[in-house]
Amino acid sequence: SKQRQRDRKKSKMEKPKKKNHTVAKSHLKQWRTTDGDKNGIWHLDLTTQMIEMRSKEATFAIKNFIYVPIVDGTRSNRVENWFAETEDALSRLLEKVQKKEFEKGESIKFYYLILAGLVAAGYRSGYEHEMSLEAVRSDEKLRKAMGIDDVANAHRAIVENMVGVITEQIDRYAGGRIAIIWGCKKQLLVCDRPSFDMSPRSERGILVCPLGPTTLAVVSPPGDFDPGLVFMEANEDVGSMVEKMNEFTIKRARQWIVAKSREELENI
Repeated sequence: SKQRQRDRKKSKMEKPKKKNHTVAKSHLKQWRTTDGDKNGIWHLDLTTQMIEMRSKEATFAIKNFIYVPIVDGTRSNRVENWFAETEDALSRLLEKVQKKEFEKGESIKFYYLILAGLVAAGYRSGYEHEMSLEAVRSDEKLRKAMGIDDVANAHRAIVENMVGVITEQIDRYAGGRIAIIWGCKKQLLVCDRPSFDMSPRSERGILVCPLGPTTLAVVSPPGDFDPGLVFMEANEDVGSMVEKMNEFTIKRARQWIVAKSREELENI
C-alpha cells in the first residue's frame, strides 16, 4: 500500500535505532521500587541466579538492533517503530490505571495499539530470537524451508516471521474484550516473555499479561464478551488467578524475572 511505501521510505531516512527494548521500559518501570538509598527494579538473572536491584532504565531488557534487520542494504526501523507506537499506547493506558481515569470512549486505534502491544509482548522475546537465529544459521534444511537463500538474511527472516505470528494473533483476538484488572491484592511477577497466549493450546484460549505488580490484562477472543477495552477492579477471586499467572511467568521465563521486592525473587 502507499502507507507501507511511505513507512519504508521514512525508515530508510532515519538513523538506525540500535538499543531495542525486548520488554518496554514503560512496562517494566511499573515494578520500580525504593529500598533504602536504592531506587530501581528488583531483578533475578536466570543464568547467574543473582538477585540485584537494576537501573530503572531496564537495560537488562535491551538488545542491540534485535528488531532492526538489514533490508536492501540498510537497517530498517519499521518493526521497532511499530513496537514503539504500541509501547506509547501501553504507557498511556498504565497512566490511566494509576490515575483511575476509566472513562469510556477510547478510540478504535488506541484499542488496536493496546491489543498489538499485548500480543507482541508474548512473541518478541530476545531469547526466542536468539534461539531461532542460531537454528536458522546452523540448519541448511531449515533455511530452505523458510526460503532463506543466504545466511546473511537470517536476521531479517526471523524478524519477518515474528511479525507474521504477531499479526496472525492480533487478527485472532481483534474485536474481543481487553479487560484491565487493577488493584490486585497479591503481587504479580513479570519475565522476559510477559504475555501468555493460551490460544495454541485451546480453541477458546485467552491471552494474559501482567502490566504491573497489581495490574493484569486479560484478552478474550470475539464472542466471549462485549468487545472493547474495559477496566475492572480486582475482587477476591482474582487472587488465585494471580497465583496461577505467577506460575506461568516463572515457567515462561528464560533470561530474567522481575518482582516488586527482593523477597519475592528469593522465594522462587
